[in-house]
Amino acid sequence: MQDKLRTVLHKAPILAKVLTYIMQGWPEKSPGDELFPYWTRRLELGVQDGRLLWGNRIIVPVQGRAVVLQELHESHPGVVHMKLLAWSYVWWPSINRDIEHKVQQCHQCQVNQQELSSS
Repeated sequence: MQDKLRTVLHKAPILAKVLTYIMQGWPEKSPGDELFPYWTRRLELGVQDGRLLWGNRIIVPVQGRAVVLQELHESHPGVVHMKLLAWSYVWWPSINRDIEHKVQQCHQCQVNQQELSSS
């Protein structure tokens, strides 16, 4: 998975710009709406082994997010547990919303939630 993320990183235009800013310095003001989430975290971003990081979390390019979401969702843990797991390892600007949407669209997660609520 990490090798795939490294390959995709250089093909993702936004993350390629982020990488350039990390290496050459960020502008004083946000360079645009797409880059704003990265710009606000600019002091905490870094690169290690060809991966873009926010702290110790891997920043996942758009092209890799569906795969990561599926892996996080594999055991149908629900929103809270999916977020906790994700926050330990990965990040992207809309990660919370994407996790919530994934769980809302999953029939098994909805059944599990109803069973927990009725217990």
